[in-house]
Amino acid sequence: MPAIIIIIAVGFYLNKQAPAMLIASGALSLAFGANKTWRDSSFVVLFTTALGLMAASFLGSLAGNFPLLYLAGALLATGLYIVILDINANLGWIFLQSAIAFMVSGFFPGKLEAATTRATLLGCGCILQIFSLGLFFSGLRFNFREVTSLRKIKFYEGVKQLNQQYIHLRWSIFFGVIAMCLTITLDHHFNIQHSYWAEMTLLICLRSDYHESLLRVPARIIGTLVGVLAAGTLSTYLHDDLLIILAFFLSAGIAIFMSYSLTSKTYAFFAFFITMMIIFMLSGIGLVQGNIGVQRLEATTLGGIFALLTVFMTRLVTYIHIKKPEPSV
Repeated sequence: MPAIIIIIAVGFYLNKQAPAMLIASGALSLAFGANKTWRDSSFVVLFTTALGLMAASFLGSLAGNFPLLYLAGALLATGLYIVILDINANLGWIFLQSAIAFMVSGFFPGKLEAATTRATLLGCGCILQIFSLGLFFSGLRFNFREVTSLRKIKFYEGVKQLNQQYIHLRWSIFFGVIAMCLTITLDHHFNIQHSYWAEMTLLICLRSDYHESLLRVPARIIGTLVGVLAAGTLSTYLHDDLLIILAFFLSAGIAIFMSYSLTSKTYAFFAFFITMMIIFMLSGIGLVQGNIGVQRLEATTLGGIFALLTVFMTRLVTYIHIKKPEPSV
C-alpha cells in the first residue's frame, strides 16, 4: 500500500489523476502477489509479473484496434491460462495478471505511441511496488539470484505430467475457449460497458479444482452485488474526491490483506471489497460513465454464468468419456 498511496498522492498534487491511477494499477496488481514465491523468491514472481503486465498491456492496446485479433489473443490467453494453472498455481497467477492486462488494454485501443505509454506507466508502477515491498516488508523472500531460475521452468515436462488429467484438461481448454468467445461476442452485441470485467470474471472463476470453481462463481456474484450496493450508498454521501480516494485506500488495503489467506469461505467478502475498490478508484479519477455499479454487476454475472457452464460441461463430458466402455478388440 505505501507505493500506491504515494503514487496517487503525487498524481493528485500534479493534477494528473488518470496517469497516476494507471501507474497505481501496476503497483496494485503486484501487491496481490506479494505472498507468492517461485523457488523461494518473491522477486522472481513480481519481476516476471511486471514484464508480463507491460508486454500484455502493449499488445492488448494494439490488438484492441482489430476486433478479430483481440478475440484471437483472448482465446489464446484462455487456453494457455488453463494449462499453466494446472501445472503450477503461482505460475497460473502470474499468467492470469498478464491475461487480464491484455483484456483491459484492449478496451482502450491506441496506436503505437499510446500502447507504449500505457505499458510504460504500468511498468513504472510495478517497479515502484517492487522497491516498496523490498523496503517496507523485510519478511519477503527477495532472492535476486533466483531470477535465473526462470530458465528452469520446463513447460513441456509440466504438460506431460498432466497425462493422468489429460481428458479433463482437454475439455477444460475446449469449453473455456468457447465460453470466452461467447462472452466477448455477447459483450459486443449488447454493448456492455467495461466488458473486460466479464472476461476477467470468467478467467478468475476457472480454477483447477472443480469444487473451488463451483463455489467461486456465486461468491463473486454475491460479493459484487453487495459491494455495488454499499459503494453506491457511500457515494451518495462522499462528494469530496479526497474522501472517495480514502475509501479506495481502505477497501484496497483490506482486499490485499484478505488475498494472502483467501479461501472459498471468504471469497464473497474478498469480492465485496474488490468491487468497492474498483468503483471508488474509477470514481476518484472521474472515469465513471452511467451507473458503474450496474455495469460491473452485469459484466460479472455474464462472466460467472459462462464460468459455471464451462465447469459443468467439462465435468459432464469428462465423466461420460471416462465411463464410456472400451471398444472390444
